[in-house]
Amino acid sequence: MLGSGKSLRRLRKLARVVLLTISTSVLSPALCLAATIAADGRIEQSDNTSFHVHAMLPGSVCQDNAVIGKYYHKGDLLAEMESAELVRQSADLLSQREELEMSIRKRESAGRVAKSALARIQQLVKEGIAAEKVLQQAEEDVRTAAEDLEDLNEQRVRLENECQTLATMYGVKLEDPKQQIPSKLPLRAPNSGVIIAKNVSLGDRVTVDEAAYVLASISDVNLKIILPVIEQHHVAIGQHVSFWCQQLPRKNFVGDIDSLTFSNDCSSSHFTVNVTLKNPQAALRPGMTGQAKISVK
Repeated sequence: MLGSGKSLRRLRKLARVVLLTISTSVLSPALCLAATIAADGRIEQSDNTSFHVHAMLPGSVCQDNAVIGKYYHKGDLLAEMESAELVRQSADLLSQREELEMSIRKRESAGRVAKSALARIQQLVKEGIAAEKVLQQAEEDVRTAAEDLEDLNEQRVRLENECQTLATMYGVKLEDPKQQIPSKLPLRAPNSGVIIAKNVSLGDRVTVDEAAYVLASISDVNLKIILPVIEQHHVAIGQHVSFWCQQLPRKNFVGDIDSLTFSNDCSSSHFTVNVTLKNPQAALRPGMTGQAKISVK
């Protein structure tokens, strides 16, 4: 009887273990879901972050520095052009400047002559040889020469400002306002980003209507993650996502789910998770792939 009692207690204990095991196995799908969903991700350009680089004047590309996929900082030189229109405008300004400088020299010389004549006439008036009327005319000649010279100097300042404004508008830097505008027209990056399209190469003719280059800002980038539709109930907007790629093994990028995109094709077995990642140092580039982890609900 005692042996039978011990056997019964062992059987009851074993039954409780079996029951607990069965209960745990039934509940495990709901309680033991993985904390994250891991999947491949791909970096793409964010929407509405492209900059079209246009030439200010038509011309021909004489230097082409732009490379597809290369990152450029704002103001970097993408290309230089030989522009006949810029040469013409520069030549016109140079001609105006030369004519103006010649007029200034003549007026300065006339002013010196007028002052010298005035000094002689003043002496003659003191000696009673010249009339007062002659002295008044000589004084008027000196004033007129000074006023004319002042007007010409003002024209010189305006012309130098016009040259500087024209150079600035075309992206040319003049160290000296009197410097002639260079004949080469630079094309610079209007913002920091990656070249995603090139419409010209060395020697090509560039117009003002067509963009020579297209630059994409990558301060923010989109992370695209493709998941099977079976996971759609575990994923929602706002969930935390981390991303790692082999090219940047020591960096971990984080963001939240912005949207979920489902195919119009009912037979499609996948959907897309869209995540915006901050990329202030431009480390992530469109086309990079890596591992994404989604913190599930």
